[in-house]
Amino acid sequence: MTPPRSSAPARSSSEARGASGARAGRVDSDDDINDVVEQLKVNGLEVEVDHKRHRNTVPNDSGWASIRTAMEDIKAPQAWDIHTGASSSSSPIVCVIDGGINYNHPDLKANMHPLIGYDALSNKQGSGVMDQDGHGSHCSGTIAGVGNNAAGITGVSWGAKLVGCRFMDKNGEGYDSDAIECICWCRQQGAKITSNSWGGSDTNQALLDEMLLSEAAGGLFIVASGNEGTDTSLTPSYPGSYAVPSVIHVSAVDPQNDKVPSWSN
Repeated sequence: MTPPRSSAPARSSSEARGASGARAGRVDSDDDINDVVEQLKVNGLEVEVDHKRHRNTVPNDSGWASIRTAMEDIKAPQAWDIHTGASSSSSPIVCVIDGGINYNHPDLKANMHPLIGYDALSNKQGSGVMDQDGHGSHCSGTIAGVGNNAAGITGVSWGAKLVGCRFMDKNGEGYDSDAIECICWCRQQGAKITSNSWGGSDTNQALLDEMLLSEAAGGLFIVASGNEGTDTSLTPSYPGSYAVPSVIHVSAVDPQNDKVPSWSN
């Protein structure tokens, strides 16, 4: 049934979000949203709150001006000696679930999939996925910035094909129902890898169900651990804290000592 939201653009209660059968709707009420959920459950409906998610903030310290140390830490140069990922007919499709991608960026354009992407906020495919705050483009550059082109940066894979699915607005906020739609859309396009640099403290069964459908299809769910400086074994951050085999939980590393910095989960 519908995950009701207390403040969001109105949606039809019959609008499906993802292949798991979740539907999004709006509850127009001055009552506490949790009380409304409990009342609906009494009527035999399966209801969850449509929680708002937020992006993980990119640190602005000077170390981010260069990616060399980070790339060496993950042994990227050694991997590139074997294969850079460029000019390969078998290059994987990576779907960046975020706030969009600047698909015209000179370091991303050549690696964009012809589909470009999908905007779950407007239900439009293609140019509607243009990044509005740079966060999704930053993640995309790390994944597959064009390498060895004497410009910009180099991504981990020089030739992975990028598609974007936008579910967050220009303020870096988005709802589970739109994230669910993005996970479903990415899977339908054949993307076996999704990048998810976002999260929140609330659980959502419909979100987990959609992730499990992608796992069953052979997908990997790469998710940031978060930048709140907490231990996620004690203070979980979802979706990264779901105990799903296909989830790869990624934390930051201090290049000076190869330890998790204080601001990273």
